[in-house]
Parts: sequence; C-alpha cells; structure tokens
Amino acid sequence: MEIQTNELLRTIYEYVVIEDIILLIVKNDDYDALYIAYSVVIHSSSLLYLSDKIAKKLNKIILAVHVNHNLNKESKNWEIHCKNFCKDLRIPLKIINLNIVLNKGDSIEERAREDRYKFIYNLVTRRTVMMTAHHRDDQAETFVCQLLRGAGAKGLSSMPELKKIKKGYHIRPFLKLSKSDLNNIIKNNNLRYIKDNSNDDKKYSRNYIRKRILQVNEKK
Repeated sequence: MEIQTNELLRTIYEYVVIEDIILLIVKNDDYDALYIAYSVVIHSSSLLYLSDKIAKKLNKIILAVHVNHNLNKESKNWEIHCKNFCKDLRIPLKIINLNIVLNKGDSIEERAREDRYKFIYNLVTRRTVMMTAHHRDDQAETFVCQLLRGAGAKGLSSMPELKKIKKGYHIRPFLKLSKSDLNNIIKNNNLRYIKDNSNDDKKYSRNYIRKRILQVNEKK
C-alpha cells in the first residue's frame, strides 16, 4: 500500500517504520548500539535523524558512519557536511577514508560497495544493529541489475530486510518506503542534505537502470 505523507503519519515514520521493524527482528535486549551508514543524501539523512530519536527513546548508543570513497571532487565537502549535520544533532560520527585500487576488469561500483561494507562490518560488534537506508526504489534497481546479470532465484530475491552478519545485524528499515516518502521526511523536519551529482552519471550501471529503464516504465 502506498504511504501518503501528512502530519499524522509523521509519528508513524518516527516510531513505527524503524522501531517496530527493529523490534520485530531483533529483541531489545540483544543489542546495545545502532550504527547508521550515513552519507549526505536524502535517504541516509532521513535514517540518521529518525534513528537518533529511536536510540534516545530506547536508551541505545548511536554512531553515524560515513565512508569517504575519495572518488568525487566534492568528497571533502561531503565529509564536512556530515560533521556539521552530526554536530547539530549531537550524534557521534566515525569517518572512514578509502583508497580504492581497481584491478583490470573491476567495476568501480562493485569495488566501492565491497570495500565500504568491509570497513563498516569491521566496526560492528555482536551487540550492534547496523542500518542502511536502502529504500523501495533501490530494491527495484537491484532486481533489474540482477536480472540483467542473469542471476538465479537467490539473486533475484534482492536485498533482505534483515541480514545476520558475522557480528551483529544489518537491517534495511526503509525497504517498504519510496524515495518520495523519504523526501517528505526531509521536508517535514527541515533537514539539510546534499544531492550527489555522481547519481546522474549514466556510465554507472545503477544510474543507467534508474534513468533509462525504471523512469521510462514509470511514465508509461
């Protein structure tokens, strides 16, 4: 069912969408901390803002984790934005700087994703819930991407809401929400964010899928 945003549903976003999903998946006594993968864009800014509310309510530790891939000329400015955003909300911030080395035939998208998760997962303990802001649109992109790669049934199942990792849990609480829903959270709470200009570059497969396949289908 499509979620329509209004003043009443702001409470649902804040205390049901994230908190109930977490509590349905992980018992409250099984974790001490929420680690939030935080970039400068709409979805992760929404997630960090709402997660901070949940952490305070449940008396949990919260940590924002920003991975600087150092692949964009704006990377340092994004890092500064993250510092200021977290300072305003009084949220501790961990910054990871990557130096990505590509081998012949490597996809920069895949290598960046693999390195990002490697370093984030290394921070996680057995009593940590690590959350990423993947939303419904991301899920659709992942499905199309896997389909074009000829993935089997497992690959086409796309991203799970819960992933039990070696230490702790990886949860994607926004998978039932669209980017439009998250944009409304940003507007309703006057949150600052930055548009990642690399998301418009169609040389990257996900951007091509988003701009040339999914948007075309939405217009039909």
